[in-house]
Amino acid sequence: DLSAFGALDGARALGVRVPADVWVAGFDDIAMASWEGYDLTTVRQPIAEMSAKAVELLLARIENPMRPPRRLVLPGSLVVRASTASRPAAATQSASG
Repeated sequence: DLSAFGALDGARALGVRVPADVWVAGFDDIAMASWEGYDLTTVRQPIAEMSAKAVELLLARIENPMRPPRRLVLPGSLVVRASTASRPAAATQSASG
């Protein structure tokens, strides 16, 4: 999200309209992402679940150091805010033929 804030600020400084000219999205959904000045579309991570699973895997490894590594993927969620927008109807029509 912090890099996306920089992109938003840079675009505005150059007169580039967000989201009319360019869309900006971040990753993490930190508290500032919802501030009116940014209103950033972002991906939210399941932090509590990630933490619980990390502890669970660590305890399992401590109990059995020979346990094979395990890959765990948890789904994030898209939080749509004002830094992205729907495609205009004309663009949708021309894209679909």
